Amino acid sequence: MIQLSVDGASTVMAINGEFDMAAEPQFKEIARESLATGCKDYIIDLDGVSYLDGKALAALMEFFKSVSAAGGSVRIVTSNAFHRRLFSITGIDRVITLFGSRAQAEAAHKANQKKA
Repeated sequence: MIQLSVDGASTVMAINGEFDMAAEPQFKEIARESLATGCKDYIIDLDGVSYLDGKALAALMEFFKSVSAAGGSVRIVTSNAFHRRLFSITGIDRVITLFGSRAQAEAAHKANQKKA
């Protein structure tokens, strides 16, 4: 299940349950609709995800590319050690910044806005 909300300047996509090839089409549809509204800054909260597969990782990267092309940013929240290992092994953590909590992701976004 994916919940979309606006928190300050960022759009939060909180994903719960299994984020796999069965959930990937829903993620892509919600992401596409959100991008169409002009949202540019996203926090993807994976703390409620119990399972993550390659299709989910590919969908996250595709979303990151679309947001970046529009001049926006994506931050991923996960405190799950297994998920962090997947992001490290695939190199995604070198492209998309990972945070241990939503508060950390929001603080980083605010700090970046002040620099701009």
